[in-house]
Amino acid sequence: MQFMTSAPFLLYALLLSRSLIAGVAPEAGELKLGNVSAMPGGVVSVPLTLSSPAPVQAVVAVFEWDAASGAAVSVNMDSALAEADLTALRADLDSNFVIVTSILDTDGQGAEVIPAGMDIPLASAEIRCLATEGSFALRFVDNVHATVDGGPPLENVLVVEGLSLAQEQGLQLVNGSIECVESRFVLTAEDGRNDITNAEESACGDARILMTNSESVDGFVVAVCHDPAVLALEAIELGEATLLTNADFSSQDIFADGGTLGVIVELTPPFESTRFPPGTEQHVATYRYCCVSPPAAGEPDVITPIRVCDNILGAPLRENLLVVGTRSVTVDTGLVLDDGEFTCQPVESPQIEICDNGADDDGDELIDCDDPDCAADEACVPEGLQQVFACGGRDLVDGVPGPLSGLPGSPVEVCFFVKNPEDNRPPDEQIDQVQGFSMALTFCCDLVADDTLDVTGTILESVGADFLVVQADNSDADGDGCEFVIGLLLDASPPFDGAVLPPGPDFQRIGCTRFEIRDTASCGTCCQIEFTDGINGSGTVPVKNLVAVDNFARAPELVNCEVCIRDTPKFFRGDCNFSGQEMGMGVDIADVAAVVSFLLANPDWVFLPPCLDSCDCNDDGRIDLADATCILQYAVRGGSFPPAPGPGLEVTATGLEPTEAGPDPTDDKLDCAAGGACAETPID
Repeated sequence: MQFMTSAPFLLYALLLSRSLIAGVAPEAGELKLGNVSAMPGGVVSVPLTLSSPAPVQAVVAVFEWDAASGAAVSVNMDSALAEADLTALRADLDSNFVIVTSILDTDGQGAEVIPAGMDIPLASAEIRCLATEGSFALRFVDNVHATVDGGPPLENVLVVEGLSLAQEQGLQLVNGSIECVESRFVLTAEDGRNDITNAEESACGDARILMTNSESVDGFVVAVCHDPAVLALEAIELGEATLLTNADFSSQDIFADGGTLGVIVELTPPFESTRFPPGTEQHVATYRYCCVSPPAAGEPDVITPIRVCDNILGAPLRENLLVVGTRSVTVDTGLVLDDGEFTCQPVESPQIEICDNGADDDGDELIDCDDPDCAADEACVPEGLQQVFACGGRDLVDGVPGPLSGLPGSPVEVCFFVKNPEDNRPPDEQIDQVQGFSMALTFCCDLVADDTLDVTGTILESVGADFLVVQADNSDADGDGCEFVIGLLLDASPPFDGAVLPPGPDFQRIGCTRFEIRDTASCGTCCQIEFTDGINGSGTVPVKNLVAVDNFARAPELVNCEVCIRDTPKFFRGDCNFSGQEMGMGVDIADVAAVVSFLLANPDWVFLPPCLDSCDCNDDGRIDLADATCILQYAVRGGSFPPAPGPGLEVTATGLEPTEAGPDPTDDKLDCAAGGACAETPID
């Protein structure tokens, strides 16, 4: 037996006792086994999943198969059962059945449950394929097998709201299968066609690339050719099966006559990616094509081949292959290439309302901004109601993001803001219902951006976002400078509750990113950060600055920012009013008055020191009356000199000698804003 708790009878008794609680039974759920394939003699993982409209408190799953066709190897529970109080698993080596039993909460104290949901992974059974060919069924069975020999046979059951739901109460049991097949590897270009239901991209459509593999795959290269006179390849995207692997590396190359995609599942530590399991027609890539000259209405379809082609594209020439363990499977070693075709269908010229020409372009008797199609058009947005993107410091200064500055080799926090004015328009014409946005920025490469966005304390943290992606391109080697991209959708996954960014008259911070100022940045210069349409970040698709409003895209106003490079702050210790660069006069009685005025906030003359560090005469990291006494002792009573960087003088063997202003040698929380301006180009 692979694993079993020491109390299987307790588990069974608890399940029985819960079935006796009175109440109205909720809608029953479903237990389902997967359909997989393996080579004869190979071991395959069969998933066991749960679907339930209500939280599940306990589960029992029992299934078997023909002993001559397969043999149990092991059974492993998934994360849904990881926190269960009591779990028993049975998969005796070389037997022909598997048992999964689990109670999430035995004492009623933790209220642990498996939440309601679809296709929740519960466990996976490792089964060896003994048959030489063909498939065999995996069947749920009731009252046949027990968790221990001689124990009570178990029934497939879900416990929901204290009630046991078996087949008699509507529990659905979906059997699975294992197909034992000889080694088989296929790359298929599925047929595609342009999507004439999409008015904006009716000339374009997708063709999927499918992989059939009888063994687990660690990576692949696919190369697909087309006729450039008929088709243009717009993009190559990772397919559903590839995304599930969380692959460490992928690379796409698009040529005039085709495109290639290379994927390596595990390339870098910690090696946590998932291999492609054996399967049939797994979706590994999507090739998006656009018809160069779609046929007009009434003309016949144009059908053109899309070929899975070897040694035609790229330099060096690319060959289709699958990586299986330590070997490459190519056409020479058994890989089959199946070609497809793409159909260019006739495209009718859509009737679209032009919002500023005074004509009824789409024939609905509504002109320009009176037409609902123009509700989100810039020409129809009342003045002052357009959304605004901005960047700058974390806090607002006079209603706009504050300035940014920093030292060479130090970090600076750049924050991003959205202003979304309330439009007060009828519900069917709302232009303040922001569903998401894309921000695209360029910046001078004296800065290095993180590819993260801290939303702590922002409106996004309050509202929540289902989809957020951040890209940072810190190299200008690709010829388009350094770039930063933010893409966000507030409501991109179930339950699709229509979440939007609430309107407001002021800038709302949506997140901040750490930028590092390079050591080589020139003091006295300012690095521009600008919203720029058409950049591609670290990807290949051009990104624009857009706001998604009521299912339409709108262009916002853009407010750029800059990071100005300051020198290391320099000052004279005790020179609180920051006046003294005259020898011997850097620190005087006026600095005593400045400290007192700052601390006591005299209403007739409130003094804000331009350099807090210079007021810290005794260098204890704080400003208090002791600093006024320190300055007074030095300037009037002949006391000791303040600590470095001194008062502008120092005692030498020959007398008093002038000194230069300097940086603070002590690490503390005080700053010196005025002392950080570069001598070459002062910064306001």
